[in-house]
Amino acid sequence: MVSWKTKKQKTVAKSNVEAEYRAMSATVSELEWISHLLHDFGIPPTLPIIMHCDNKAAQHIVANPVFHERMKHLNIDCHYTRDKIVESFLQTAHVPLKSSSPIR
Repeated sequence: MVSWKTKKQKTVAKSNVEAEYRAMSATVSELEWISHLLHDFGIPPTLPIIMHCDNKAAQHIVANPVFHERMKHLNIDCHYTRDKIVESFLQTAHVPLKSSSPIR
């Protein structure tokens, strides 16, 4: 792990998918910055960079080139993340969450 931070989002997310997708876009931006930094040091990163995500709906938005009417407000984030996938800079992988035991 090279970088880690938590930050309160500037906008209110209307759904878990929207929050996850905005986080993916911010992560892609930071990955691109780190990639440029590595190039400056003469260490080219292995591409594509694999970004793990536990939200299948967010991954579906990235993979599906057709915009849905209810996702127009994510237009900029979606294009940025999708462009990095098309450029073979990024690849997403699903990480299933383990279900926790029920509280008794």
